[in-house]
Amino acid sequence: MPSPFPGMDPYLEAPEHWHNVHHALIGEIYRRLNADLPEGFAAEIEEKVYVVRPEGYYPDVAVTRFAVAPNRPASIATSRVLTQERPLRIEVPLEEIRLPYIEIVTTGSPEQVVTAIEVLSPVNKRGEGRTQYIRKRNRVLKSKTHLLEIDLLRGGEHSVGVPERELRLETSWDYLVCLHRAEQGAFDCWPISVRDPLPEVAIPLTEDQPDFLISLQTAFHRVYDEGPFRRKVHYENDPTPRLELVDRVWANALLQARVLPS
Repeated sequence: MPSPFPGMDPYLEAPEHWHNVHHALIGEIYRRLNADLPEGFAAEIEEKVYVVRPEGYYPDVAVTRFAVAPNRPASIATSRVLTQERPLRIEVPLEEIRLPYIEIVTTGSPEQVVTAIEVLSPVNKRGEGRTQYIRKRNRVLKSKTHLLEIDLLRGGEHSVGVPERELRLETSWDYLVCLHRAEQGAFDCWPISVRDPLPEVAIPLTEDQPDFLISLQTAFHRVYDEGPFRRKVHYENDPTPRLELVDRVWANALLQARVLPS
């Protein structure tokens, strides 16, 4: 049973589902690349480690209590001296989060990284994780490697390479796919509404090879069909984050026709 939505399913953005979506989509793109890339190229899954402070809950939080200094009476003849109470110290350990991404490499010697493909996660779009992602992304933008960024999350801050201000002057979007070709100053962008199918996007290789085309919608359909989502998603509730009102009305009508009991 396919997702009831024509493109990205907004219900899968919720934290309890996104982990599975992210890993499965990376795996499906990897599978498709290695099945169909021309000779001389291969796709590999790599990992980036993000060191961040946990958000929302804090496992293994250490609470340190200090003895409180006794109160001392103020002298009438001199200026009042305030005694300082020792604070309660909360020690929050850093957490390592490992996120996969794809590199397309040449198979000759020496091996060359041709294209990097990132599917963004919440850690890439907020706080320290976003800072680390942007630092890594900027290194790729200055290199001879092409970069394809796939952002299927409405929440969080703008984190793909194309400047948000310039793009918002042209269009609006719920989801965004962004391609930077190596050593060029421009970005190819696919702005996507929650009502739109996911696009077929171009993946550049070397100068002597045509772009490799991949349908993100086909990849997403397979992720949904082979995953646990039709069993676990509660379509009777609102997605997280909530849709805009006009899209909420549209989504409710869609779900009523395809999923929810009359």
